[in-house]
Amino acid sequence: MTNQESFGNEHIYRKQYFKTNLKEIYGRDTYEEMTDLGDLPEDTSNIFFVLKKKQTRAVFFDSYSGGPDTYQLLFKTLKNYDIGAEVLARIIKIFDENIREITRLDDHNYRIVTENEDRVMSDTQLVYFLSSGTTKGILLYTLMVASLKEGFDLLIDEVESHFHKTLVENMISLYKDKAVNRHQATIVFTTHYCEILNLMGRQDNIWICNANSHIHLSNMYEDYQIRPVLLKSKQYYNNAFKTAVNYEDLMALKKVLKK
Repeated sequence: MTNQESFGNEHIYRKQYFKTNLKEIYGRDTYEEMTDLGDLPEDTSNIFFVLKKKQTRAVFFDSYSGGPDTYQLLFKTLKNYDIGAEVLARIIKIFDENIREITRLDDHNYRIVTENEDRVMSDTQLVYFLSSGTTKGILLYTLMVASLKEGFDLLIDEVESHFHKTLVENMISLYKDKAVNRHQATIVFTTHYCEILNLMGRQDNIWICNANSHIHLSNMYEDYQIRPVLLKSKQYYNNAFKTAVNYEDLMALKKVLKK
């Protein structure tokens, strides 16, 4: 494995935006390809002609993150995006009210202050002292703060993993709040919490994942006739998107277990 990427067969398309034509923004036939882009070094994507400068555009957070390295990444994020101790303290309190402070001493040792003690722990000790949900939650919320502060996109795989639904709802509400999300950051996530979709006022930002011979996505607005007044979660439970577990397969398992 290497950390190198290659770019090939790239195409960039553009379209002038008008608020009056918002519903047609996804119409592929109205875009024109940008062809006169000039020459770039082999290790540079053509997207350079759109972005113009190097900066964080998106960060991916997977549902399997964890372990001692999480704390190094946490404090690196705090430093890189100039997030202060007060914000970190507020984040920590959301996930564990007994912890007052966590500070980095070096790459593998941390000072943790709780209601009852002040002690130094290695990163390996700390990952067992805190719950996995607390460890992941502190890092994810820190990345969220950086995203809102800098305006980059935050991509999350299985956003509900280890978290209560209200925490996910809070994250979405922060991105929807223009007073907080002043730089138009975007949160993109996968989820199995159908009720979360009820927080979305629109349908064109929801994609349904299905799999047969290939995994494919369908847009709720374009591909399904769902009335906006109906709860999206109820449509899931009614199997409107063909995502429910096959009942016959469940009964077949039950039959085997009875033997």
